[in-house]
Amino acid sequence: MRITTMEITVEDIRDYVAMYENYDRPAIHKAICDKLNDTYSQKNSDYGNSFTKVRDEYPEAISIRLSDKLERLKTLKAGKKALVSDESIKDTLIDLANYAIMELVEMEIDEDRIGSLGGR
Repeated sequence: MRITTMEITVEDIRDYVAMYENYDRPAIHKAICDKLNDTYSQKNSDYGNSFTKVRDEYPEAISIRLSDKLERLKTLKAGKKALVSDESIKDTLIDLANYAIMELVEMEIDEDRIGSLGGR
């Protein structure tokens, strides 16, 4: 068996840094936001508007949902085996982001309702 060593040159490092710096982060961000919206639309269709219903009854429910997802993220990041195989770190991050955005949507709607009541 022959073991070879890999030589990494300064030029290799420069190429890697240039590649890393040249990622179009705004485009990647937009693609992720599009994915967030697709996931939100699909789940909202499946579950109905359950987020708003729960929020109306329990205004602090968002804190619990985010806390649950953060605990899930910690577990996955710690390398513990997930018993629910279809929930990855990326899925958990998507859920966290969507919950935060969903709360912002409801806050915007609340502000609009309050503003329209005061504007009469």
